[in-house]
Amino acid sequence: PYVNAFIEDLPRLLGWLAHHEQTRDAVNGWMKEQYQGILTSQIRDLTKPETGLHFNISTITAEKMKSITVNKIADVIQCRAPDLWNVVGILMAADPINLRRCEKRREEREIDRKANGGTRKKRRTRVTEEDEDEFHLQEIVNEGEDEPEDIEDLLENERHSLLRVRQVTCISIMMQATSQRCNSLQALVGVFLQSCNVPEQTRNFLAHLGVSVSVATINRAMKQLSREAHREIRQLGASLL
Repeated sequence: PYVNAFIEDLPRLLGWLAHHEQTRDAVNGWMKEQYQGILTSQIRDLTKPETGLHFNISTITAEKMKSITVNKIADVIQCRAPDLWNVVGILMAADPINLRRCEKRREEREIDRKANGGTRKKRRTRVTEEDEDEFHLQEIVNEGEDEPEDIEDLLENERHSLLRVRQVTCISIMMQATSQRCNSLQALVGVFLQSCNVPEQTRNFLAHLGVSVSVATINRAMKQLSREAHREIRQLGASLL
């Protein structure tokens, strides 16, 4: 019973130690060291080859490129580094004022719908950088059209998807900084930039930021994929003989 009581009171005891002027530095330092150890351990675990997040040019195929998706990378991170995933997600929404502002806008839209019999037309509005919902509304609903009944669910899904992409991006930069071979997202971005004929200077800049692989790496990957396509064409031709 004493152990159970101690465990039950432990959070309050730790809180007291963390705020007392004579113990807070030691306790906070210990907590920081412990949590840093947990997060760095999870990053190292993510960079292991068995996670499937390594981009190997010599073995790359079109099928493998198709299998690299943001959702797949996110699932691996959430499974193998849940604490890291949660911390980055929390830091992405660290401003409570902005969260309350977004919630207030959602409430205003709901009031507007109720006042109009449950519907709300998309109106021309001045969109600010802080109002991501309005950006998403412009993509979902044309001006003058009635918003779908499930518009708030759609907006919530958009917010969740965007947050997920940002979390993957931040953590992928950490992963590549830890191991240059752990670069699935960077490869995905690099191929996209190549397909869009983005200038080489821009691609090099993004590679230096850690969100893309180098131009040289992508060029080698393209050559490898071209050789694969050539082999497939030859095999197809042989099958017709």
